[in-house]
Amino acid sequence: MRLGVQDAAKLAKDVAAGLAAFGGQLIICPSFPALQAVRDVLKNHPRVSLGAQNIHSDDSGAYTGEVSGPMLKEVGCTHVIIGHSERRLFFNETNDFIRAKMKAALRNSLLPILCVGETISQRNNGSGQVIIREQLMTALEGIELPSLFIAYEPVWAIGTGHAAGPDEVAETREFISEVIKECAPKSEVRLIYGGSVSVANIASFVRISGMSGALVGSASTKLPEVLAMCHELNSA
Repeated sequence: MRLGVQDAAKLAKDVAAGLAAFGGQLIICPSFPALQAVRDVLKNHPRVSLGAQNIHSDDSGAYTGEVSGPMLKEVGCTHVIIGHSERRLFFNETNDFIRAKMKAALRNSLLPILCVGETISQRNNGSGQVIIREQLMTALEGIELPSLFIAYEPVWAIGTGHAAGPDEVAETREFISEVIKECAPKSEVRLIYGGSVSVANIASFVRISGMSGALVGSASTKLPEVLAMCHELNSA
């Protein structure tokens, strides 16, 4: 919740224009009011996709202030972030509610970016992997997804400037991969890292075996940093 409509559209336009040599995939997830404006500036850029930051579990209903899957599809979204740590923490989203949102994404042919991660207290008391396993098993229970992203975002690293170390991320990536074999063996899963991602550290995360990219927060609102991170990804 940082950029307004005009600033979000300008940033998206400038980012897309600066990606001529970028060989990867970029997904831009602006706030809801900016979705259509950002879609309009991205429509001729095949390497840049449009995603939403959230989705409601129902396709319609008396849920004032919420946004549904059909609405996101109509505005041009192809991806949606589900279960971000800030949604879990500040809006009390439960694992069951997140599973319902995953089903909504599937119904509406939106590719989910499912976020999982532990708090600092859970990490310190040794229950971090138990928490991540519960998040994954519940979110994916009974759901046949052809493909999805899973973002490991340790809650203690979100917005703190203190990212997890590559060894910690590699260990958790391996653990997540093992859980996925149980709960989503038929899905094509791409693992990414989120949590104080910056120009200085993004390459160290994507170099980890089995990692496919990064979920970038506040740094994604600044054009020089976005382009520099894309350059780092090309060089990684």
